[in-house]
Amino acid sequence: MLVFAAITSHSPLLLPAIGKENCQKLKKTLEAHKLLANALAQAKPDTLLIFSAHAGTLPDSFPLIIAPNFRANFQEFGDLATTLERPPDLRLMESIRRLRYQTPALPINPLTEEFLDYGSAVPLHLLTGALPHVKVAILGDSRFSLEQHFELGKTLAEVLHKNTSRIAVIASADLAHTLTDSAPGGYSPVGKKFDAAVVQALRKDDYKKLLKLETQM
Repeated sequence: MLVFAAITSHSPLLLPAIGKENCQKLKKTLEAHKLLANALAQAKPDTLLIFSAHAGTLPDSFPLIIAPNFRANFQEFGDLATTLERPPDLRLMESIRRLRYQTPALPINPLTEEFLDYGSAVPLHLLTGALPHVKVAILGDSRFSLEQHFELGKTLAEVLHKNTSRIAVIASADLAHTLTDSAPGGYSPVGKKFDAAVVQALRKDDYKKLLKLETQM
């Protein structure tokens, strides 16, 4: 059953050892993650299903990340001390894998990767401190359209509601990354407009507007 769902950011700067003085600038975001962590702990999930755009992208299918055990570190960002390890939910992963036979128009293929991408690792580190034994399943994205991603989400919802385990869903998401000259994507005048449109659509639960953003921006 689905017991929790949230959209989170995944900037490595949210980790004190990496963000350092920048953590003060990210105070509101860190406080929001603490609220989410408390709510997630109260939901008592058995499994965390993470959607991460950094987990891998396949051109003609959705990647389901496969590993006997998931591990993560943040050495690429200069943090040599922080690590985490979580077991996979093999039963849920098998249920998701079977969807490739039920919905051939939305193929799901395994992608073996033991070390988690930072889009998965950062939310796990920030949100599951009180859930050291929570199991994990991870899906990446594809080159399919937004509408096809949405259809996959609806299909997955049916799987999650039928599952007897308590499952929490985290969408590890990006916004524009183009609000300043020093941003990862450089500056774009469309960036602020894009961010505002996404936030407004989420607040109004207007998924149709989100699906149109690909052509509007």
